[in-house]
Amino acid sequence: MLLNDSSCKNARAKLKTYKLNDGEGLWLFIQPNGKKYWKLKYNCNNKENTLSFGAYPEVSLRDARDKRDKAKTDLKNGDDPSILRKEAKQLALYNSSQTFEAISREWHDRYINNWSPKQAARILRRLENELFDNLGRYPINKLPRKILLVCLQKAAERSPELGKRLLGYCKQIFEFAGLTDRLDKDLTLGVKAALPKYISGHFACIELEQLPDFIKAIYSPPPTQHKLANQAARLAMLFGCRTMEMLKSERSKFNLDAATWIIISDNVKKSAEQRRIKRDHLVPLSKQAITIILELDREYGENRKYLLPSPVKENQPVCKNIILGELDRLGYKSVMTTHGFRSLFMSVSTEKLKYRMRIVDRQLGHVPKGEVLRTYDRAKYLDDRIKLMQDYADYLDSLFKPQQTERNNHGNSSRCSPTISNYYSNSTSAVKFESFNTQQAYQIRDVS
Repeated sequence: MLLNDSSCKNARAKLKTYKLNDGEGLWLFIQPNGKKYWKLKYNCNNKENTLSFGAYPEVSLRDARDKRDKAKTDLKNGDDPSILRKEAKQLALYNSSQTFEAISREWHDRYINNWSPKQAARILRRLENELFDNLGRYPINKLPRKILLVCLQKAAERSPELGKRLLGYCKQIFEFAGLTDRLDKDLTLGVKAALPKYISGHFACIELEQLPDFIKAIYSPPPTQHKLANQAARLAMLFGCRTMEMLKSERSKFNLDAATWIIISDNVKKSAEQRRIKRDHLVPLSKQAITIILELDREYGENRKYLLPSPVKENQPVCKNIILGELDRLGYKSVMTTHGFRSLFMSVSTEKLKYRMRIVDRQLGHVPKGEVLRTYDRAKYLDDRIKLMQDYADYLDSLFKPQQTERNNHGNSSRCSPTISNYYSNSTSAVKFESFNTQQAYQIRDVS
């Protein structure tokens, strides 16, 4: 006789456990303490097994029958219901451990070699500070999209650029989770439209019309306490390099006899693909740049570690904001930036000196875009770049000469800049540029 709700409800406890049969292997066990449990007895591969369905009345008679029918279907398909249940529990336990934080850290570890150490640390720090506290504990396949949106919106309100970066990280994390079969959909779809619009900008740089006044300001003798900052700013202008490439550069990488500076590969900004190909970058040195380096040699010694040594920290380079501080002192705060010297170099080289963009790009360390161009366009334009660097420095000097001549009441002028002229009059160790053999000096390894 099949069970019904009344018979299940009215079954009383006895001194020993007994059971009521509902047919097809489904039994209701009543224990001496009054608790009732559903169990299914079945045979699989000629072996009797028992499968528990839970307690009554939490699991009703109808629910128990549904579970029995499903187990029977699994048996017909050749599957053992007990094994399937264990696998489901293990999968649920695994899914619960695949939290947003766990997968984010796994993604970070997986792709860490695609970034510089500094960039990798910055990405992890942003995730920890902005997302992990609110999202980290959620299994990634159960992450509430609304909470993700709120976190990104809060970050974007403080900084649209930060919100944009975090959204990009999340998209990559979700794609990584999808590739490893731990997420079915990208939760970032449509989120961008709900964030404040991010408008990317360029580093501030003066216009070419402002260059003569800027040259007058930066060439003027600085106060003693600002001399190193002024030297750093003038070198950044003459090199046209990236800020950290110069600040991290070691004095040993400068060969004044050959008039070259080699930027080692680790300090060159490049993509992950470019990092796989170790390629240093060569910067020809103008006479004006060498003059400033010689000044630094006199003041700090040729055997110092860094080109621009910190005056307060031993064996450390100067602070990265030293040039910004000098630009502020000169009255160009928010008008000119350290990175803006690269824009200035490109504008002068192409508009005033009429050099081809391809030559200027090589000097700036730009790599041709596109795999085909990177493969076939390997020209170094070294001779052209040597001439470019000197022409560029001479052009900057030419903007200062008329002003200097006027102040001297049309006195005797020199082919060198005032800075260089003053240096030669006070130094016997300067490089003899007049006898400098350019072609011979550049017979060095092709590293650019």
